[in-house]
Amino acid sequence: MNLRASYKYVMNDNKKALLGYSLIIIAVTVLLFIATISWSNDSNTMQIGGMEMASMIFIFVAGLTAFKENFHMLTQNSVSRKGTFTATMLGFVTSSAMLSVISILVLLIAKLMSHFQSNIISESFFERIYIGHVAGMNDIVVFLESLLLYFVMLLMIVSIGYLIGVIFYRLNKIGKVALAVGIPVFFTVILPVVDVLIFDGQVTIGIIRFMDIIFGISAQNPYLAVVSCLVIFLITGLLSWLTMRKAPMKA
Repeated sequence: MNLRASYKYVMNDNKKALLGYSLIIIAVTVLLFIATISWSNDSNTMQIGGMEMASMIFIFVAGLTAFKENFHMLTQNSVSRKGTFTATMLGFVTSSAMLSVISILVLLIAKLMSHFQSNIISESFFERIYIGHVAGMNDIVVFLESLLLYFVMLLMIVSIGYLIGVIFYRLNKIGKVALAVGIPVFFTVILPVVDVLIFDGQVTIGIIRFMDIIFGISAQNPYLAVVSCLVIFLITGLLSWLTMRKAPMKA
């Protein structure tokens, strides 16, 4: 099986999942609009948005579950680990591009519907985060920049999910349980408690400042976020390759 055939195999399930997700997210957007019209009145302002978060969760799960099945199937068809990794990464790029376009289309549908109801506002994640950047900007440019940012963000998120999936595959049962329990406990319990009791909250402040810098929020520069997402994608991709290149076949 060559790279082209491997890529087609990887994309086969992805296309079905993306189609199903697209239909669901569009239906949810329309239903939210109808419900908002039914429950709102002229004195209240309602906002429709947040669908980008659903896309991020969707593609994270897609990355998390992508390794095992593809690895087994392609290996059984004499595809090298390098070929499997390359086909998977190409699939992620394609899926992220498709999902970013879908997100923009859903946003356009929501904005179009909001024009029929003056007290309903539809804003994207991009417009809320980079409000100073988009002020007075042409709508077409806003949509193009949104599309670019969504694409690299989804690419970053799916690669993080994939890395976690590869690591889980390599671990034994005890390691999987330790990692699955340890990461949430560390970030939700241990780190906050230690930060408050020992560091007086400076760790949290430092993390927030770091995220603010690399994503250009205070600077109102989305291109910093684009570069940061690409760098994280490359790093997680490299780590995924180093983790999977000697991965054994498991049942």
